[in-house]
Amino acid sequence: MRRVASIFISTIAILASLAGCAGNDSASEDTDTQNKPVDGTAIATMEDEIAILEGEISILEEEIATVSDLAYSQGQRIGQLNVQIENKSNAITQLENSIASLNGEISNLNSIIVDLESTIASRDAQIIALEAEMEDATNNSSLQFTIDELHNAIILRDLLLSQKNSTIAQKNSTIETQNYMMSTMSSEISELQQDIVDRDALSDQLNSTITTLQQTISENNVTIATLQQSVSNLQGEIAALQAEITQMALDLHPCGQGTTLYLGECVRNDLPWGRLPFPAGTNVSAGQTFNGVFSHYDDGYYAVDFWDADEYDGTPIVAYKAGVVIHVKEDGTINCIDAGISLSNCRHANVVYIDHGDSTYSVYAHLKYNSVNVSVGESVDQGHQIGLLGNTGYSSGPHLHFHVLDVNWNHIPFFFEELANVSAGLAWVGMEYVSNNTNLSTPATSFSFSEYNCPDYAFAYRGVVITSTIPCHTFNLDTQYNLSGHVVEPGRKVVVHQYDFNDPISGGSGSWNYFCIDSNSTTGEFAGSLWWNSSTYGAGFAHMMIQMADVDDSCNAAGWPESPRVFVI
Repeated sequence: MRRVASIFISTIAILASLAGCAGNDSASEDTDTQNKPVDGTAIATMEDEIAILEGEISILEEEIATVSDLAYSQGQRIGQLNVQIENKSNAITQLENSIASLNGEISNLNSIIVDLESTIASRDAQIIALEAEMEDATNNSSLQFTIDELHNAIILRDLLLSQKNSTIAQKNSTIETQNYMMSTMSSEISELQQDIVDRDALSDQLNSTITTLQQTISENNVTIATLQQSVSNLQGEIAALQAEITQMALDLHPCGQGTTLYLGECVRNDLPWGRLPFPAGTNVSAGQTFNGVFSHYDDGYYAVDFWDADEYDGTPIVAYKAGVVIHVKEDGTINCIDAGISLSNCRHANVVYIDHGDSTYSVYAHLKYNSVNVSVGESVDQGHQIGLLGNTGYSSGPHLHFHVLDVNWNHIPFFFEELANVSAGLAWVGMEYVSNNTNLSTPATSFSFSEYNCPDYAFAYRGVVITSTIPCHTFNLDTQYNLSGHVVEPGRKVVVHQYDFNDPISGGSGSWNYFCIDSNSTTGEFAGSLWWNSSTYGAGFAHMMIQMADVDDSCNAAGWPESPRVFVI
């Protein structure tokens, strides 16, 4: 916050000094002070401070990301320990069930041993009684029977003793198994207890870390919000300073009427500026430029031939400024020079026209066959790809022929921002320069056609004054336009002439059509309609002329050397 305060104080100081430079409230103010240049060091200092603040924000964001990764990792470890604890708890439960089963078996064996011992004791008593009888009955005739009975009792006793011994051995084996399982269970319980201790310790550590991280994140968020506000304040102050610097520059070097200060130079408001019509980073070369001896003369004086110095053919071509597409041709496959077709008769170049909404229109010619990426009516931003560099039409090799037209379809000078401080914005013969355009692929901002309507004097030199609003540049097919005004000689008819080209570009009929509108014999006023019917005319370039009939009650008019050109879409 101390840094922000110091920046704010220094900014106030700079603003105060600039206010002193720009002010003129005292006639006795020192001339040197009024002409003192703006202190660029202070602005540079503020820019450095902004860079430092942005760096601190980046570091804080990295710390937050690291902390989040640590919390995630520790959460995974606790999850693994919980799974291990659950598995060992299940194992202990199984061991406890097994031990309970073994205890049941031992209890059953003990009952069997008690029964056997009781039976053996009974047999032993029986044997003793039989032996006593044998002693008493040595001379008795039943002695042999008693001896046999004794013998059988002894055998039975021995069998019972063997069964008892086997049962005792089984019991001992079961006890040993039980002891082993008890030992294993004790080990498992010990490990489980240690895992629980480790889990609790890790959980405590994680909870402590999470608490610390949450506190740090909260503090960082406050710091970031403070820094962002400071940056926003500084950017606003810098913008104000730059505006004041610009105003001071204008005060020191005012541009004349109809001109604007552009990149430190006063330029005409109506000069079109854009960027080289190639994607950023393309090494652009120029052959013919303005007044080129091969084909850039007369009506085509202002034009430039470009190519990619590294790739030559098939390079993407992009819009030199934003606009809306008004014409596309991409079906041309013929090279007129190779085919022996003259320049004046060549209509085979693939081309795109873009209306920039300011009554200027850029033209991109000789494009590769079937390579156009845009369609009529589509809005494009500066740098939007429109096609690929090719060799169609009157072309001596793969290149882009580029020019800009005004509202009357005249070629006009055009300038490139990349060249502003190199050649005042103009391309030159033999130029090699890297484009700084963008080659956007995102949808373009919606753009409108240039709204250029005929001024009232547009056809006054032919005796007709227009008072209604009709386009003087772009018409829509099958749209009716109100045509009204007055003729300079009341009673004369108004003759409307329409013509669309008969060539591969427009696909028109190649013939003139005309109709007449009557005027009032007293006031000369007339009213009718003008439209381009799709059953008669095609989309593309066309000519139009509106004039007064040369004699009363006639629909004839004198000829003319050149017709205004319009575009029908």
